[in-house]
Amino acid sequence: MIREVEIFLNGLIKNDGKDNTYNIYKKNLEMWFDFQEIKTLDDLLKITSFDIEEYNYFLVKKGLSVNTQFNYTMPIKQLYNYFYQRGLIDKSPYLLKYKIRNKKETKFLNTQDALKLIRGLKKPRDKALYSLILETGMRYGEVTNICIKDIQESEDGGFVRVVGKGNKERFLGFSKPTLNYIKDYIVNDRPQANNDILFITKHGNKIDKRNINNNFKSVLRKNGFEDYKDFHFHCLRHSFASIQIENGANVKELQEELGHSDISTTLNIYSHVTKNKMVNRMSANGLLNQL
Repeated sequence: MIREVEIFLNGLIKNDGKDNTYNIYKKNLEMWFDFQEIKTLDDLLKITSFDIEEYNYFLVKKGLSVNTQFNYTMPIKQLYNYFYQRGLIDKSPYLLKYKIRNKKETKFLNTQDALKLIRGLKKPRDKALYSLILETGMRYGEVTNICIKDIQESEDGGFVRVVGKGNKERFLGFSKPTLNYIKDYIVNDRPQANNDILFITKHGNKIDKRNINNNFKSVLRKNGFEDYKDFHFHCLRHSFASIQIENGANVKELQEELGHSDISTTLNIYSHVTKNKMVNRMSANGLLNQL
């Protein structure tokens, strides 16, 4: 157990005198650590609001009730409040207030919606950014940290070097149109900057979480998505995964592409898509269809 987390947990016993609270919080935090591959304090302090949202989505897809979701996430919220009070972080990733979700509220783009979005984008940076995410499924923290040198051309398009959670490296391919969007953005739209980060603001700075989330909602609204308020940036990652499964990718391939260390994470989050695909396959391949 990370030392600072142990101190936090011991403080719970001091405050309420109940060992049961300690055990419940420890169990729920360990589940969180496993999901996010947290090994050190540094890993904990790098967590973003999008990591929180990904975990919330994971809990929803497990079919947990609203109350159970709350019980799983409360220890995490209190831990980051503790870090904030101790001066270990400037702000808690929980400062963005999340609504506990029901299953039906989960949002993602299907193939037609994704193509509609890309066709409607006007700015070169938006075309490059959203095309790349929809074809690779990168997390916010990954796509905003890639550098120009990480983009390489290949015979069928291109690939990008990504450093994910736990400093694990993976290479993700993308299409020639997306490569062309990236080239156009670099040559004609990317501001001059003293850094090699691919996607930056007009002032040459790294794109922050609030900016990119607001931008996503804005481009959805401008392109006729009436439910744009229900979307958040992480929905692009879910959209990628759902589209990949619908197009024939198996769960093992998807696990590697998404950077999940445990295949059960992939299965739990995207079970709705794999079940639909199975049902459709069984219907299409039914024996009596040959009569």
